[in-house]
Order: sequence, then C-alpha cells, then structure tokens
Amino acid sequence: MVVRAGKLLVVALLVFLALPAARGQESDRPLSEAELISLVNAKTLEDRLIELVRKRGVAFKPSAALDEGLRKLKLTRLLATLTEPGTLEVTVNVPGADVLVDGEKRGAAGPDGRALVSDVAPGEHSLDVRADSYVDASQKLLVKPGETRRLELTLRAAVSLTPGPLGSRVSVQAGTPADAALAGLEFARSGDQRIEMLKKLVAEFASSPLALLGYGMLQEAYLDEQQYDDSLAAGEEVLKRDPKSFSARVRQAHAYLGKGEAENALKAADEARTLLDAVALAVPPMGGDAEAWRREKQQAEEDARNQWNGLAYSAYVGLSQVADPGAKRALLEHYLHIFPQSPYRADALGTLAQACLQLGDAEAMMGYADDGLAASPDSPMLLMLVSDVLSERGQELGRARELATRLLTLLTDTPDKVRPEGSSDEQWAVQRQVWEGLAHSILGQIFLHEKDTGAALREFRAATPLLKDQPPLYARNLYRLGFTLASLGGRENLQEAQRLLAEVVQSQSPYAAPARDILAKVEAALRR
Repeated sequence: MVVRAGKLLVVALLVFLALPAARGQESDRPLSEAELISLVNAKTLEDRLIELVRKRGVAFKPSAALDEGLRKLKLTRLLATLTEPGTLEVTVNVPGADVLVDGEKRGAAGPDGRALVSDVAPGEHSLDVRADSYVDASQKLLVKPGETRRLELTLRAAVSLTPGPLGSRVSVQAGTPADAALAGLEFARSGDQRIEMLKKLVAEFASSPLALLGYGMLQEAYLDEQQYDDSLAAGEEVLKRDPKSFSARVRQAHAYLGKGEAENALKAADEARTLLDAVALAVPPMGGDAEAWRREKQQAEEDARNQWNGLAYSAYVGLSQVADPGAKRALLEHYLHIFPQSPYRADALGTLAQACLQLGDAEAMMGYADDGLAASPDSPMLLMLVSDVLSERGQELGRARELATRLLTLLTDTPDKVRPEGSSDEQWAVQRQVWEGLAHSILGQIFLHEKDTGAALREFRAATPLLKDQPPLYARNLYRLGFTLASLGGRENLQEAQRLLAEVVQSQSPYAAPARDILAKVEAALRR
C-alpha cells in the first residue's frame, strides 16, 4: 500500500504540472518541461522518451519536483539523459579568439582556429566569440543531451583595409573602439584640438589599419593650419603604409606649394599624375567582381579628378607668383607637361608668355600666347598680351586691332564671360576698368602706326582716366598721348604735350627717360 500511495502522489504531481499533450505531427521544437510531463503521464515508454529528448533537445533545466517525480517513477535513465552534457566544437577565423558560453569564457581558439568546449548543459545557450581588433560574433544555439555541436563563426575586423585603384580604403565597423575614436573628432573645437586628437588616435591604433586613415586626416589637418612641415611628415607616414595613395601625394604637393618649394610641389604632382594615368589600365584583382571593380574605379577617378583640378589651380597660382622670370618660365613649362588638360592651361600659357616677354624671347612669347588663344579665344589676358605686343612693334596691325576690339566687345556685351572666377564686385569693377583702358591704349597705338592721329588721340584720351590707378600703364599711355600731340605740332597741342610729358618725367616708369627727351624738344619749340 505504501508503494502504491507513493505512485499516486507522483502521478498527482505530474498532472498538476502538466499542459495538454501535443497532438498531430511531432514538433521539431525543443521539449518543454510541461510537454515531457504530459508524455510521462501518457505512459510513454522510457526508451521513447529518451529518443525524443536526444532528437529534439530540451528547453529547460529539470526542476526539483520533476527530478523527484522521475526518480520515484524509476525513470532514472531519462533523468540522466536530461542532464547529460554536450560538447561544442567551434571553428573561428581568428586564432586565439576567446569563446564564451552564456557570457562565461570557456576556452580560446588554437593556432588552427578550433576550440573545444565540453560539459555544456543541455538547453538553449548564447555563444560569443571575441578577439581584439575584431567585431564580436554571437549566436543563439540549442545543445541537445550528449550532442557534439560543430559551429563555424567568422569575425569581421573592426578596421579593414581594402586595396583600391588609387589607394587603399579603410572601413571601420560601427560600435567599435575605432569607431568611437573617429566619432570623437567631431567634437574638436579648433584645428589645434583636432590635431592633438588625431595624434592620440594614430598612437593608440599604431598597429591597426586605422593608423593609415588617421595619418591621412592628420596630414590634411596640418595642411589646413598651414603647418606644412608637419603635414609633409604625416604624408610620409601615409605613403609608407599605402604607396599608391593618390590623395596623399596631392596633399604633399599642396604642402610644398605652401612652403614655396615649387620644384618639390611639381615632383609630388607628377607622382600623383603617374598614379592617375595608371588607373585607366588597372584590371580587377584575380577572382574579384569585375563590375564592382569597374564602379569603384569610376568613383575613384571622379574623386581624383576633383582633387587634381584643385591642385592644378593651386599650382598655377603658386607658380605665377614666382618673381624670377627665368625660374617662372621653367616651372610653368613643367606645369604644362604635368597638367596638359588643366582648366587653367590658357592662363598658364599667358603667364608663360609674359615671362618669355620679360626675358626678351619674343618668338617663344608669341608661340605660347598663340597656343593660349587657340585653347581659350576669349582669354582677356591673352587678347591683351598679343594685341599689345603686336601694336607696340607695329606688326600684324590688323590682327592686333581684331584682338583688342574683341576684348572691348566682350567687356561690353558679355562681361560675365570674362569675369575672373571668385572675384568680388569691387575687384571685378577695378579689373574691368583696367582691361578697358588697356584695350583703348592698344587701339590708339595701332592707329598711330597707321598714321590716323585723330583716331589715335581719341583712343589714348579714352584710356587715360581708366588707367589712372595703374601707374606703369598710366605713364605709358600719357607718353603715347604726349608723343602724338607733339608730332602734330601747333601751340595748343605742344602745350598739352608739355603738361603730359612733364607728368611722365616725374613717374618712376621706363617711359620717364624718353619722355624727358621729347619734352626738351617740345619746350624748345614753344620758346621759338
């Protein structure tokens, strides 16, 4: 009677805990404790129960009541199966990675990337794999009683480096320390503070690809602050890690320009050009996605062209400010070799022509000026330069008139077409006045060569007030006007010529000496 009463007690306990048994098709879900109790109450054979537990696994740890009930029903083999530990065989792509089960470290991957974790209780668990400089990999899993579960996990680098056609691309995974370090740069309140933060970043991540990105940003930050030597040093760090970095070489060129080292700037620019030219012949890596590579190359070229055009402008401005005409000529000739398709080619040719004019090389001057006009027929500087030289020498007067007249037409009809980019309204007003005055003075000189003194006087008089604020040009125009009046003779003309030439004599221009000679003759004529 005692045994029978004990069995009745166990059955009563099981019925109290049970939910209705599942019916129909057998589920693949892990067995719940309630479902197991229901099967026990249905007098399912112990072997069948063990088979189900091993096949489906369990989603619970046996409670004390279940443990006691199964023992009283003598289902000890089933109870042992419910608590039989399993084993995890984890393969990971990073040797040495830590393996954690339910947040507790249970091992580490060996040199072959394999880790064996034994004595894992049956049931649902979380598996995490971690390694420095990698993003954690996590997975939920079910370990069945006695099972050896094999898993493969792949860790993604927190910072990865991908070679590209014009330099490597650095990718940073969100939520990583590297990502946090980069995000912190947004809070820099000044250029100096940003530099200090970047210096800390490259030191902290010295062995990571992030250092490449950091040095590139540091190179640019120094450049923005006009700390050119430091920018060059940071750029060298970039090129040590990524010799094909087009952007780094462009920034090096900008830094050399900032230092006034034009030759070194052109050398860096030439190295950048070599990289850019090579992109057209670049082929996708073996086994790579050709279409993805094509898109990446196209985007890289587009970005590089924007940087290249910016460098072309900075280099032109820097070289045009070189004082020595011989050095300027050599540098600009090299510039045109490196930047053959530069948007500033016509301007560079004009400046080069002026340098040749200063050197007395008329043939080279006209050659460069003609090339410039062929590239940019509406270039004000070239229209003025060619027409001025021709009119001064009395050569090709028809062409000289055509060019000077074209300049005046552009200034009158389509001024925005010749307005220098980025000039303020005030700057443009001054520039426009000078160009207009020069064009009138050039036309006056042409008419003088053609013996049309009336037209010459009209043009010289029109130029005079326009060139008033440009002493060298003003002095030349006054000299021309005084010379013309003196050549006409007549007391009234000679008196005006005397006044104008006297003013030129007082100027610090090359026309002071010839004006003095003519003035002496005028004064002698007036005394007679």
